[in-house]
Amino acid sequence: MVDELEQTNDFRAAAAEESTDVSVSLSPIAKLGNETPGVTSQFDESTRKLLRIRLIYAAATALVFLLAIKTLSIANNGISLGNFLTRLTAVLTLATTWIYLVKRPNASLSKLRFLEILVFAIPVAEALLVLVQEVQQRIATGAIDEVPALFATICFAIGIFIAIYGMYIPAHWKRTLCVTAIASVAPTIVALVHQSLMEASIENYPGFAAPLMTLTMAAVATKAAHVVQSVRREAAEAKQYGQYHLLEKIGEGGMGVVYTAKHRMLKRPAAIKLIRTEIAQNPKTVEEFEHEVQLSASLTHWNTVQVYDYGRTDDGEFYYVMEFLEGATLLQRIRRGKLSIEETFHIIGQICDGLSEAHNKGMIHRDIKPANLFLTDVGEQKDVVKILDFGLAAMKSEVSRLKKVSGTPAYMSPEQIQGETIDMRSDIYSLGLVIYECLAGQRLMIAGSIGEVLNLHLNVKPSLSLLPESASGFADVIQMCIAKNPNERFSNVTALKNAMREASCRRS
Repeated sequence: MVDELEQTNDFRAAAAEESTDVSVSLSPIAKLGNETPGVTSQFDESTRKLLRIRLIYAAATALVFLLAIKTLSIANNGISLGNFLTRLTAVLTLATTWIYLVKRPNASLSKLRFLEILVFAIPVAEALLVLVQEVQQRIATGAIDEVPALFATICFAIGIFIAIYGMYIPAHWKRTLCVTAIASVAPTIVALVHQSLMEASIENYPGFAAPLMTLTMAAVATKAAHVVQSVRREAAEAKQYGQYHLLEKIGEGGMGVVYTAKHRMLKRPAAIKLIRTEIAQNPKTVEEFEHEVQLSASLTHWNTVQVYDYGRTDDGEFYYVMEFLEGATLLQRIRRGKLSIEETFHIIGQICDGLSEAHNKGMIHRDIKPANLFLTDVGEQKDVVKILDFGLAAMKSEVSRLKKVSGTPAYMSPEQIQGETIDMRSDIYSLGLVIYECLAGQRLMIAGSIGEVLNLHLNVKPSLSLLPESASGFADVIQMCIAKNPNERFSNVTALKNAMREASCRRS
C-alpha cells in the first residue's frame, strides 16, 4: 500500500505544482495585446517534436546508406585499418544517436539541434573522405582526367544532402543558411587543400561549375526553409482551442502544460490546460482527465475554480479551459509567515463555503491542502479563495474510486490511508490540518518518511503546542477535525465554520 501511495503522491505532487503554476503569472490584461510569447512557446514545442521525429528517420537513413557504401567498398577494394576505424566510429555514432532519439521523447530542443548537426555532418564528412581517397587512387593509377568528374559527382551528392536539410529539417532560415553554406564550400576547400599538398596539378579541379552548384543548392535550401518555417508559424498562430487562442506557457507538470489564453470574441483571459500528447495515448489517463473536468465543471460556487470549456483538437490534443487567476496559493502565503486568526477564519470560511456545494452534490475532493487553495483578488474583495485540482475528486457513488489509496500523505485522513470508503468528513480532516498550518506556520504531520507520516495519522494524537497563545481557542476545533474516528469529527463543513466563528467570538 505504501508503494502505491508513494507513486500516487509523486503524481499528485506534479499535478499540484501544475495547478499552482496555472495561476501564478503576470497580469493577464497586460498580456492580451501581445501574442508573441505564447505563439513562440507553442511553436518551439511543435518544432521540437517535429525535429525529433525527422531526425529519427534521417539518422536511420544515413546509417543504412553508410553501411551499404562501406560494405560495397570493402567488397570491391578492401579497406585499411585506419579507414575502417574511422568509418566504424561514424556508424556507431549514428546508431547511438538514433537510439537516443528513440528513447528520449522529451529531449530538449537544444540537444536535438546538436544531434541535427551531427546527423548531417557525418554523411558530408564521409563524402569528403571518399573524395580524398578516390582522387589519390586515380592519381596512383594515372587516371587524373577522371578527377573533375569525380569531384562533380561528390558535389552533387553533397548538394542533395543540402537540399534535403533545407526542406526536411525545421529550422530558421539563418540557421539553414549557416549550415548549408559551410557544407557547400567544404568540397572546394578540401579540394584546394588537397591539391596544394600534391605534386601534380589537376586541371579544372575544383573548377567553377561544381562549387557554383553547391552554393546554388544552399541558396535554394535556405529559401525552402524560410517558406516552410513561415507556413508552420502561420499555422501555429492560427491554431485555436475552441474559441480560445493560446498566449503564453505559464506552467508544466506531470500531466500536461498550461497556457494563458484569450477568448477569440470576448477577449476574456483564461487558462488552458493541455494534456501531454504522449500521455493522451493512454485511454485510462484520458478517462481520468475527463473525470476531473466533468466534476470541476459541475461546480458553480465562486470559491471553486470555474471551468469554461473542454474539447479535443483535430490533431488529438485534449484540453480544458478554466478561469485565469492572479495571486498565490495558500501554501505560498503561509511560507511568508503565520496567518492571523482573522485571516485564517476569512480563508477557511470560504473553503467551507466552496466545499459545501461539492459535498451537497455528493463530491469528495480528497486532496485538500494549501497548495490546492488559491488566493486571489476579485474586484474589491481581497483574498478570495479558489479551490483547485479536482483530479482526485470522486462522487459518493464511485465506491471503487473512493477506496483507492491516493492523495498527499501529509493531509490524508486515516480512513483514506486504509482504503476505506470515505465521505465528506475526510475532507474535514484535511481541512483541520490546513487550519493548524495557517495558525502555526508549519505542517502538523512532519516525519522523516512517508511511512512515518502515515503512522502519525493512524496511531498518534498530535500535539498542538506550536499554536500561538492567541489561537489556543482553536485547538478544540482542530482536534475535532482531526479525530481518528470520522464519527467524532464535525458532520459537515458548515458546522466547522460555525465552530470557528464561535471560537473567534470567544477570543474577542
